[in-house]
Amino acid sequence: MRKVFLRVFQNPKGCHPREGGDPGEYWVKTLSLRTENTTLTRILSWKIRTKVVLFKDFLDPRLRGDDTIGKILKFATFIFICCFSISTFSSLNATPRKVIITRHGDKVPGGFCLSLQGLERASAFVHYFSDLNTYQAPPITHIFAASREGKKPYIRCKQTCKPLADYLKIPMNTDYAPDQLTEIANEILTNPKYNDASVLLCWEHNHIPPLIVALGGDDPGPWDDNIFDQVYLLRYKEGKKPQVQKILQQLMYGDRATFSSPPSPLPEIAVPCPKDF
Repeated sequence: MRKVFLRVFQNPKGCHPREGGDPGEYWVKTLSLRTENTTLTRILSWKIRTKVVLFKDFLDPRLRGDDTIGKILKFATFIFICCFSISTFSSLNATPRKVIITRHGDKVPGGFCLSLQGLERASAFVHYFSDLNTYQAPPITHIFAASREGKKPYIRCKQTCKPLADYLKIPMNTDYAPDQLTEIANEILTNPKYNDASVLLCWEHNHIPPLIVALGGDDPGPWDDNIFDQVYLLRYKEGKKPQVQKILQQLMYGDRATFSSPPSPLPEIAVPCPKDF
């Protein structure tokens, strides 16, 4: 919701902090802008009110003649156009309903791709993320998988998300490297297409805590190297800090029953890395 408020009043003598206030002078008393972004609203409102003071002479009937009301209306129109332009710019914000963050599936230490257990977890994600109301209210409509090309390509997140993306018939966004946290957060929190949506991110575990911070949440602490069975769920409400919830998947043999339990998976089995990723 965007609202612009403008109120003009006749200034009683001495009301303005500057000396020489005159009852015949007209001032813009209230000019504020409300957007979905509380912090941005305060900044824009302060800047606009500061500029209004600089237009004192425009509203001074002693300097501008007798047509005071007409000039006030012209000034009000000018201010309204400025506010409308700023409010249109500030509307480029998004408040997703949910952001779901998971690590890629299990891997063989030192390998580039998923292990057999990791591929099995990726397959289990299809019904885990598509059937549970926890993640599907509203339904997941956007999937991001961290990716990096080069001599040591990073494809584990793409491998993990592809079965789910294919099942939901959703294109998988692989434009962001694991360390592009500011960029991915800006995309999700400023692009209106993510407004009120459920967004799934599959990421590298060391970057997940700072990713949550970049998305506005509290730092959840480090993600241990041997943990593959948990999910972070960020729930957003307009104008409020997202609530961060940690959830156990309990999908695979050896997944933890509680957060205090140690994982006890079967030994990882290596499989050839795909060449089409």
